Amino acid sequence: MNWCQYVCSACSYLSALWTFLKQTNVIIALVLISVVLYVAYYRLCKCKALTLLYTHTEMNDFLVKHTPELRKVYKPTIYLLNGQLQTIFYAIMRNIINSRFGIEYRRETVKLQDGGQITLDWPLFPEIDNNFKETTPIITIHAGLTGGRHDIYVATMMKDAAKRGFKSVLVNHRGCSGTPIIVSEVY
Repeated sequence: MNWCQYVCSACSYLSALWTFLKQTNVIIALVLISVVLYVAYYRLCKCKALTLLYTHTEMNDFLVKHTPELRKVYKPTIYLLNGQLQTIFYAIMRNIINSRFGIEYRRETVKLQDGGQITLDWPLFPEIDNNFKETTPIITIHAGLTGGRHDIYVATMMKDAAKRGFKSVLVNHRGCSGTPIIVSEVY
């Protein structure tokens, strides 16, 4: 058999396979099998209990004990199983999502000993801010490298913190969310 006969036999095999796969019942069966395998993969590989890595201090142990969310099984959105898919989805949907979570902020600049600076974004919730006292606990939120106050996860955390009676502040490190990088001489 020469190479031409091999190619012809492969083409006829693929043609027969394609004809078989085009049948409606085969397509339905393949879709059902794919869905079952995907759901099994999701349940067995993606839904995991959180692993907490922390130093056992009195305060940390108290927080873990009184925060039931830390003991729940993490279940990512079924169609956004990994960080890459979540990032792509968010990049596409950012403007649509953020229009629902518009929060006003007051920005505070903090000068550091080495001459640099960071900024703090304090959310303004007029309906809730009056209930805060000097002793109200403050939750600090540190966004990712490209994150900031425009991100939905930051707005969601700040709104949830306010509903639960906490103040919150977003810490923008040097070069993040419009915070300039200031370089000074080493002293």
